[in-house]
Amino acid sequence: MDRKFYKIEYNTVLSETTILDPRFKKLAFSDNRAVDEAKAAAALWELRLRVAEENLAQYRETCGKLARANDELANQLYQQEKDAIDITGHLKERDEAKEEKEARAREEQNKLVEDYTCQINALHELFRKKSSDFRTIQDGMKKIQEFQKTKAQMEQELSDKEHRENLNKMEYRFFTEKARLEREAEQQIALVVEKAHSEAIVQLDDASRSVFKENVRLNEALKYHMKETENLQKLTASLGKENASLALDKNMLELMVKESAVQIEAQKQKLSKLRAKVASLEQALKLKAGELEREKCKEEAAAVGIPASQVELESLQKALAMRDRELGHIRGLARTIVEQRTELEQFFHEALAQVKQEIAASRLRCTKEALQAYRWKLREATAGKIKFPPICTFHKSPHSTNSVHSHMAAAEKWTHQPGSKVEMSELTWEQKEHVLRLLFAKMNGQRKQNLIKTRVFLLSVTTGCFFCLFFLISYLFSVEVHVPSEGSSRSGEGEHGQWNRDRNIDTDLQKTIFPPFNFHKWHLWENNSPGP
Repeated sequence: MDRKFYKIEYNTVLSETTILDPRFKKLAFSDNRAVDEAKAAAALWELRLRVAEENLAQYRETCGKLARANDELANQLYQQEKDAIDITGHLKERDEAKEEKEARAREEQNKLVEDYTCQINALHELFRKKSSDFRTIQDGMKKIQEFQKTKAQMEQELSDKEHRENLNKMEYRFFTEKARLEREAEQQIALVVEKAHSEAIVQLDDASRSVFKENVRLNEALKYHMKETENLQKLTASLGKENASLALDKNMLELMVKESAVQIEAQKQKLSKLRAKVASLEQALKLKAGELEREKCKEEAAAVGIPASQVELESLQKALAMRDRELGHIRGLARTIVEQRTELEQFFHEALAQVKQEIAASRLRCTKEALQAYRWKLREATAGKIKFPPICTFHKSPHSTNSVHSHMAAAEKWTHQPGSKVEMSELTWEQKEHVLRLLFAKMNGQRKQNLIKTRVFLLSVTTGCFFCLFFLISYLFSVEVHVPSEGSSRSGEGEHGQWNRDRNIDTDLQKTIFPPFNFHKWHLWENNSPGP
């Protein structure tokens, strides 16, 4: 081979010089051809060598990339395993928190059941009371029927009393006329006696003096009989007034019979309404218990193998925290309303107590003043300065026609016309007490309606939170989680866009299920809410 190359080089040198010998022409041509082939082969091998080196470099680069990709995938796998462990631990904590919430929900359910049970017991107690009142009303109706049976006898007695009243009036006129004539005769007799006494007082002997004493005694007896006559006349007048009061009592009894019939009808309607309300409350309680059991079953079925991501769990926590803040705000509002209500009730009780004290003091003072005035008039009448006042009683008697207590009871009557403006200073203490009691009764009726509305609102908010939580969890666990694979380098942008779209859909769903809470509205409601 060395010899051949030597010959080629030698021939090449010879070819470059002037070849003089023709024997070497053929040899030189063949050598040139071999040289060209060798050059072509060398170039081919050089090209193959370069291609092989390039392939080797590419293989080395590819191996490095694959090693780096393998390391990245190993790191991603480790990170995913770590995230899975963290998510599993967080899910366990979340499950424990959910179990605690479920326990609290069960406690709240038990409390609601107890509250409804207490309400139902209260309604049963009210029903028993109303039944007892109804029985008493029936007894009253029986008494009224018995009274109607004796009504004819009473009317006959009243007609007899009217006849007697006419006779008494005629007797009263006769006695008054007789008393007038007797007073005139007494005045004339007194004048004659004074004249005779003045004329014959010196000329009297023992017999005349005895006659004079007898006349004095007869005059005193006459005065005594006149007093008895006046007392009888007063008794006749009192009997007439008593007859008038009996007629008024008769009219009052008839009115009471009509009012009791109306009250019986109203109480029957009220009893029917109460029974319907008790039935509706029992049905609502059964429906609420069934709904809570169904929600519990759905939550247990949804909690069986649910993988969820960190972002959705945090959004769920924020939404639940927002609902907890809303419920806390509502409880605070309810607490402040109850406190204000308690203060207002204390104020009303104190006002009523003060008014009662003023009424008792004023009545005692009026009674003392009336008694002193009556005694003064009696003393003055006894002394002969004025006429005797009408008989007045200072104790509660059903047959009294002129009692201080009846005048005091007249102060409770409302003398003002409906729709007229009245100042509080113009009212009596009894009328002020009546106004306060009416205000207190209206406030109590409004409070019951507000309490029922508040309980229904809190119950609807709690049920809505449970349903929203269930639907959000079911939606989150129905969304597919996109994990990048080895060949995701080319399509990574599209999958990232899809993941962003899924996340936007989750955010829109969260906004739809849990709308943002408007604290400004709550603040306005709190400031504008009417007091108790």
